[in-house]
Amino acid sequence: DGNDERLTEFQNLTMIELSSLDRNSTCDLLAGILENQELPVENLASTLWRKTRGNCLFMEQFVHHLEHLQLLGSTSEDEDWNEIDTFIQSVTHSIEDLGDLIRSRLDALPLVAREVVEHAAIMGNKFHVDYLEKTLLADQHVDMENLLELDLQNQKEYRLFEQVIGVKSGKAELSLDIKSIINALAELSFFVHVEGSIYRFAHDQLHATVLKTIEAPEELHWRMGHLLQNIMDQQESKPESWLFFSIVEHLNMGSRCITDDDEKLEVAALTLSAAYKEKRASAFYPASDYAKQGLALLSGIEHKWDFYKNILTKLIMIRAEVAMCCGQTEDCIQSTQEIIDHARAHDEIVPAFILRIRAYGQVAQFAKAVEEGVEVLARLGEIFPKRPNVGSLKNQLVKGKRRGFGKNKNDLKKLGPMKDEKMKMNMQVLAAIVFYAVRGTEETQKL
Repeated sequence: DGNDERLTEFQNLTMIELSSLDRNSTCDLLAGILENQELPVENLASTLWRKTRGNCLFMEQFVHHLEHLQLLGSTSEDEDWNEIDTFIQSVTHSIEDLGDLIRSRLDALPLVAREVVEHAAIMGNKFHVDYLEKTLLADQHVDMENLLELDLQNQKEYRLFEQVIGVKSGKAELSLDIKSIINALAELSFFVHVEGSIYRFAHDQLHATVLKTIEAPEELHWRMGHLLQNIMDQQESKPESWLFFSIVEHLNMGSRCITDDDEKLEVAALTLSAAYKEKRASAFYPASDYAKQGLALLSGIEHKWDFYKNILTKLIMIRAEVAMCCGQTEDCIQSTQEIIDHARAHDEIVPAFILRIRAYGQVAQFAKAVEEGVEVLARLGEIFPKRPNVGSLKNQLVKGKRRGFGKNKNDLKKLGPMKDEKMKMNMQVLAAIVFYAVRGTEETQKL
């Protein structure tokens, strides 16, 4: 949709609009898809155009669907084509759009293949065959051997049974081979081999439609997250980063299935770790999303600030930090305010105040930054005179110079104030104030 407001966020994108094909163009495209098949292309193109109205993707998928159903034989006689056309119409009469077509293709699959497609869709548009196989076989809610037995008993109900299972009707015994099923699904244009053990769905619409057909997708995401977590815990070597992020994504997408507070805390901790990883990689928007997901997990816990103050503070803090990195000053200030309202410890409050001071400075509100800093220091016990006289300032400078006279950096680190963690944090606040006072106007310098 060219009027999508989200497109305004990405000014460097170019909109590409594709108009639907007319009958002649449909005929040309169909001839290219069918290649050397001896079919009356004009007749078939007319039939498909009535169904697809010139949608290129819809038509291509429609042709492949007819091929896989073995409805496109080799014939050159119009009278033979009329029989084929009638049969095609009877098989596809309920298909009105691409979504109907995809659902029809899914219904033609045996149960084991349908389960493979659904688990693959939950894993994502792109998936790793080995991990898909391990999770399928480890999932106690899915009995693949039993599904295969049912498929063998009812194989005539599935038009794609022979193509997927790899045997002709009537064979009574067959061992389960998930990788072979995946390869067969790739030949049927459900999947595309990317490299090594990596496959992806043939197109995004197929992936999206499969997700819509899954019953209780949140529960499946939750199970997938735990299955992958068990696999990761059993690995002797350091797990791949994509696996960790995949686990976090699945557990959060299935978060409604989490009712135990301890599990919520565990998943929130994983989500916090993901936020830190993304922040270190300068991926600020994903880091913010993870922080928000972690906070959402803990939002329904009663008296959460009494029991989970530490992780709540960390989640809010990283959310505020990445908000400032993205120029979202108001979000940063609001987030830090939540910490200030609930936290009590010195090491929790001071970093939040320093971030607020920097947020004001980032938008050139230097006077506000300095005023905030002076108020913070007063709250922390460091009272600065609002109108200091010159003599008092000179006296303090002389005292400071005497204490530092003849001392190097290591000597200064041994001084009493440098060993006091509370005092060191106060000095960080003061450093932020001085920075913005110097950068600001004459008004802030007076402050």
